[in-house]
Amino acid sequence: MRNHLDKSEGDLIDIKQGLGGLVDIEFLAQYLVLANSCEYPNLMEYCNNVSIFKALATLEIVSEEEKALLISTYQQLRDYGHKATLQNEALLIDKRLLTEQHKITLLWSKFL
Repeated sequence: MRNHLDKSEGDLIDIKQGLGGLVDIEFLAQYLVLANSCEYPNLMEYCNNVSIFKALATLEIVSEEEKALLISTYQQLRDYGHKATLQNEALLIDKRLLTEQHKITLLWSKFL
């Protein structure tokens, strides 16, 4: 999917499809729900990523630090994405503005 949709180039990272971007965070949320809902059925009650990450932290599936990282990065990227859409700009961000991208990719490796 990333090979076909990621528009990252040079110092610009695709907000949605780039490494550590929205799709990675959203996929991680859904994966952790699916992987743990047999043991914790209440995880299936949540349909938004912020609530999912809070529930995962409450169950100690992710740490409080990981929860905070996932939520803040998700909200930051959504904010950048909304601003770009409203200004009719590409969904790209200078990689210097996205300081947590590498940490998101490490979480991806940890859980998947």
